[in-house]
Amino acid sequence: MRARPFLFATAVFLCSQAIDAQPASTVPPLGQEPTERPLSDRNTPGNVIVSFEGGDVATDIGKVVLGLVEDAGVIPTTRHVVAEKEDPCRIVLKLGYPACTSELMKALDVLNPKLLPSRGHLSIGDTMVVPDVWLRKYRTFQKFARSVAAEQARSATIKKGWTSLKIGSAEVGPNTELVSYDAYELVLFAGNPDIQARLEKRLYPLKTLNVRVNSIPSKHHRQLPFPTGIRSNTRPSAARSRRGLPRLIIA
Repeated sequence: MRARPFLFATAVFLCSQAIDAQPASTVPPLGQEPTERPLSDRNTPGNVIVSFEGGDVATDIGKVVLGLVEDAGVIPTTRHVVAEKEDPCRIVLKLGYPACTSELMKALDVLNPKLLPSRGHLSIGDTMVVPDVWLRKYRTFQKFARSVAAEQARSATIKKGWTSLKIGSAEVGPNTELVSYDAYELVLFAGNPDIQARLEKRLYPLKTLNVRVNSIPSKHHRQLPFPTGIRSNTRPSAARSRRGLPRLIIA
């Protein structure tokens, strides 16, 4: 019976933190207004989902996107017509990415070898090729015991180092602190088992303690085994709790 107040408080806290964390829309083709994707699209058979929870999320997303565009044909693309006052960074932010990074600029250059957007010489009306992916923002959390010094030290490290992820903190029990933060999912629509297998092969080497790769099985697809021995300099790692809720585990 004691668990119910804690679960209720957790749910209320996460709902309050999720107001600004709605799913991001993809950049519309040819300058049209974006439309939101229904959440049910996330679990379409054949999708490959890359989750970014904690650490330098913007850089991690950029590295994954760059790795994908370097393998021609593995990631879907669409067109974007450059509008007035748009530059490469504004276009990247309009795509829903958390920041304009050098990796994302390199990815745009790979997709647009004649324009080379990173040089900034875009004109109104230029047509750019951009990744046609769904970058979805959500909230995740970790619980820390107030009475355990090591856990409080880890909580302090997260709150100090992950400020760009809109850290939230609340008391959800007599001895429990709940720390929440923004996380992202890159949802890739493979379309067929061959592309799904190519995505997995390309993405699994890019996994770190904060970057996870999952596939939604399709009828004729056999998921690749996860590689072992992956290391990262970033200590916090993302995982799932036994209740299926996203949480953070400190390695």
